[in-house]
Amino acid sequence: MKEDKHIDTRILRTYELLTEAFYRLADTKSIDTIRISEICDAAMVHRATFYNHFTDKDDFINFVIASSLKKIYDRSLKEAETDGSRSFGEILLYNMISFAEVHRSLVLDTTAGTGSYVHDRLYDFFSDQLASMMVPDIENMENKQQFESAFCHFIAGGSLSLIRWWLSGGYNYSTKENLVDRIKLALHTLLAAG
Repeated sequence: MKEDKHIDTRILRTYELLTEAFYRLADTKSIDTIRISEICDAAMVHRATFYNHFTDKDDFINFVIASSLKKIYDRSLKEAETDGSRSFGEILLYNMISFAEVHRSLVLDTTAGTGSYVHDRLYDFFSDQLASMMVPDIENMENKQQFESAFCHFIAGGSLSLIRWWLSGGYNYSTKENLVDRIKLALHTLLAAG
């Protein structure tokens, strides 16, 4: 995204329109086949306006995914402050699954091309959040740093695979809560075995 010194409400609205248009298109088309002109037409935004803010489609998709992940993180933090029954990690996981459920086609279309970039961003975000959540559990371990890195990548990959499997109908757990419980159980079991 091109650097903006000051973002006014009109620009924020333009970003919202473009993002909503992209997500609508990603519901019916592969990411790699979506053209900038389609995004602009669906958002009713001129291509020149698009290029005033983004260098290309990849830059725009980077912005959309980063913005979405920030919203998930911020919403999870806010919910964790008011919900004493669930941890931040559990809330974050639930909100990640909710995002995947709403944007099912986008998440399932993450195996090649631009779609693999979306998967990589989700994977990196999830792995980073896991690392911050598990610090108390591994504080006294030998080789803490190596274990933390390997473990977070292992769980992030497995969790994203389970989410994709669940979205495609291959996983028998019917609710997000069931899926969160299974991922939490796997996380705790693996930590106890470490």
